Amino acid sequence: MADPHIDTPWQCLLSSHSDCAFITTMGFDAHSFDAILSAGFEKMWYERPIVRFDTIGGGKSRPGGCSLDAAGALGLVLHYLNSTMCEVSLQQIFALIPSTVLQYNHFGLNILLETLRNMPDTAITWPKGAKFEENTSLLTHLVFSKCLIIAANLNVPGSWHDSWVAQPIYKKLRTKMPDKYYLVADTAFPRSTTQISGRICAPIKAGQHIPGTREDVAEKLAFNRELLSYCQTAELVGINKIKNVYMKEWTRGVDQEELWRSFEDMLFSDNKKDCISRFHIVASYE
Repeated sequence: MADPHIDTPWQCLLSSHSDCAFITTMGFDAHSFDAILSAGFEKMWYERPIVRFDTIGGGKSRPGGCSLDAAGALGLVLHYLNSTMCEVSLQQIFALIPSTVLQYNHFGLNILLETLRNMPDTAITWPKGAKFEENTSLLTHLVFSKCLIIAANLNVPGSWHDSWVAQPIYKKLRTKMPDKYYLVADTAFPRSTTQISGRICAPIKAGQHIPGTREDVAEKLAFNRELLSYCQTAELVGINKIKNVYMKEWTRGVDQEELWRSFEDMLFSDNKKDCISRFHIVASYE
C-alpha cells in the first residue's frame, strides 16, 4: 500500500473502535488503549527521536516524518505482543517495510514499558506499610495482592526450575515482607529454604504425613482448609475476570464461538480460520 496513514487494515480497525476487535487483536479494549496513549505513550512517541543505527544520534524528534502516528505505534506493538503472526503480516496490516517494523517495535516496546510502569492501574509494585493491612497475597510466578500483580519475573527460560525463576521474589520476601505476613502458593512451589522459612505457605500435599498430637494435627488441618479455600477463591476470581471481560468478546457471534471451542486444535503457524484478519479490512474504491 502506498501510504501507511491512509486506508490500511490498521486504520480500518482503529476507526471501528470496537472492543471485540481491539481485545481480539491487541488484548485491550478501546478504553484501555486510549488510556495508555494518554498516560504518556503518545507524548513520548512524538517527543523522543527513534534510535537508528544508520544516523548520528542526538538529533531532535521529527514526528511528521514517522510512518505511524502514536496510535499506530501502540497498535503495532500490541499486535506484536498479543498475536503469533509473522512479521510479514505486521508489514501488511500497517503498510510498513521490514526495517521500519523492527525499529518501531523496538522503540515502541521501551516506551510502552515506561508508560505502564508510571500508570497506577498497571504498575507492578510491592506494597509498603499499611498497604499490607489491606491485602492477602497469592504467589505463583506472579505475585497477586487483592487481584493486582505486585511482583513478577517474566521471560525466563522454560527449562529453569521454579526455585530459580522465583529468586527475585524470594529477595523481596527476605527484605520487604513484614514479619507477620506470608504468601500463599500452590503445593508445587519451592518454599523449603531456610532463608524464606515461614514466608510462604501452601496446602498440604495429598498423602503427606502430619506429625503431632491430636490437637496439633487438628489445628494444622484447619489451617490447611483455610489455605485451600483461599487458593480456590483466588482461582475463581481469575477465571471470572477472564470470562466476564474477555470471553464474551472472544466468543461473540456464531463464527467466533465455533472458533473458540475448537481453539485447542488450531495450529498457530497454519490457522485454518484466522480470528484476527477479519478485523483488518482494506477499503476498495471503484
